[in-house]
Amino acid sequence: MSNSFELTPVEKDVTQLAVCVRGGCKVYGRGVNAATVLKSIDLNVPTGAIYGLLGASGCGKTTLLSCIMGLKNLSSGDIWVLGGPPSLKNGNKIGYMPQQISLCEGFTIRESMTYFGWLAGLSSEKIEERAHFLMRLLDMPPIDSTIGNLSGGQQRRVSFATALLHEPELLILDEPTVGLDPILRESIWTYLLELTTNKSVTIILTTHYIDEAHRADVIGLMRNGVIISEEAPQQLLTKFRVNTLEEVFYRIIITKTEPSVTKRLRFPQTARETTTSNGPALNKHVLKALVWKNFLWMWKNIITIVSIFVLPIASVFVFGSCIGRSPTGLTVAIVNRETEVRTCDLLACHDKSLSCHFLRYLDRKALNLVYYDSEDEAIWAVRNGTLYASIVIKENYTESIEYRLRNRDVADFLIDQSTIDVFCDYTVKDIVMYLKKYIYTSFADFIGDYLEACEISRETVAVPLRVSVRCMYRS
Repeated sequence: MSNSFELTPVEKDVTQLAVCVRGGCKVYGRGVNAATVLKSIDLNVPTGAIYGLLGASGCGKTTLLSCIMGLKNLSSGDIWVLGGPPSLKNGNKIGYMPQQISLCEGFTIRESMTYFGWLAGLSSEKIEERAHFLMRLLDMPPIDSTIGNLSGGQQRRVSFATALLHEPELLILDEPTVGLDPILRESIWTYLLELTTNKSVTIILTTHYIDEAHRADVIGLMRNGVIISEEAPQQLLTKFRVNTLEEVFYRIIITKTEPSVTKRLRFPQTARETTTSNGPALNKHVLKALVWKNFLWMWKNIITIVSIFVLPIASVFVFGSCIGRSPTGLTVAIVNRETEVRTCDLLACHDKSLSCHFLRYLDRKALNLVYYDSEDEAIWAVRNGTLYASIVIKENYTESIEYRLRNRDVADFLIDQSTIDVFCDYTVKDIVMYLKKYIYTSFADFIGDYLEACEISRETVAVPLRVSVRCMYRS
């Protein structure tokens, strides 16, 4: 061991400890569903010591470490960490290696080191220097290796390196040597002992290796959310008069021996009044690290990012192209009994082929006009679904429409001759609606231009109804 630490039940100031917990309780849920994870726990971690926290899975070790880190709040009790209540603002002073790997698998080792180094406020040069040192210490893969391509043990070494990167005052390591070979474990322990001896770094670690626990300065044995023993390894061996820590742990668990060294230390008033901070201070280096990390992630997942932005735009475009615009290219049958001429000169007053001009206006609506000689054939094609509609223009259309425009008293047969018959396929009513619109607007444009060619106002044949475009709202 690096130093000799002896816990004695005497009153002294809590600030002499790196970490101290008094009466700590943590409860999840409420009422009948409440689960108590920490039960009035007491913890004493001297400054510059290695504190080995031992206990079975599910006894509350990780929850206790999270409360010390400031990631979670105790339901009741007090915690003192590095001279004050736990806070995420102390992130530069604390190095944390969680039990679960919390690295971005798409990043390289270099990028992960850069991100965590910038979070701690280190310069790029210092990060590079520390990264190469830790790579040699932990026997890590090449620095440009992608995290997701590493084995579980290699990923844990990278996680360990990020905790050591900024040389913190307090190291909290949750199972740091799991999956490592004995030689590398020995190298890591040598470095940890050097940190506590030469730099007074305080280390809290959890482990299942008994031989590692023997090298800690203080051992805390945790069971069912309670620290049932907290002493130096040699003191435990002497107290129980055994040769191995395995026998000590067995006797403590069997006899449920409670610690006789609980120290009721005086907490400063500020420790009780100050609550755990819910978030770190957003200073420049933290903002820089977060922005860089997110832009780097987006660059490495450029296809996903492009899809997020492009797919909605493409969906709107496809929807607008297929549904949001008026249909074109609708096939319509034309039966023009007045003339076989399909090309017309400019529209003029007293023109002899108004039917040709009307069809020219209709053709501007991007309809596909198919000419038929027989009205029956055209209607049959509509019924068979070949065409959407048929338009029939009678023999004396031009003469009839001109007479109808200039006279008030018009015979029924002239009204019939001047009327264009339209037969539609009503299977798709939306198409019929658009066809009616195309035909109505085409005829309105055609007849209006014809009247103006005859020096008559086009308003003469307009519907005598005016709807105001001014917006009015109820008061």
